[in-house]
Amino acid sequence: EIKGDLRTGLIDLILGIYEYDPDNKDTTKDVLNAAVKMGILDPNADSVPIQKIAKYFLNDFANTNAGKREWTKDKSKEEQKEERSARRAELGEALLSV
Repeated sequence: EIKGDLRTGLIDLILGIYEYDPDNKDTTKDVLNAAVKMGILDPNADSVPIQKIAKYFLNDFANTNAGKREWTKDKSKEEQKEERSARRAELGEALLSV
């Protein structure tokens, strides 16, 4: 059984991911606050690059879930490689500063 802040943080994290809507409901800060509550994100960490990374993946998940793009696993190996390269190019600076 999961208890305490880990439990409430996990619930907040899951809801934040599934309630995220790029056009109507930005739950990026809720997701990050949940990670802090769970103890997996330092509350004193520089939030700018972390928010950029989180928002990127929340957008990606929401768009995939809405059928606006293919799941990565359903792409060819070459398309997967190109996608990873594009993701690294877009997030490179933010990833290096975390």
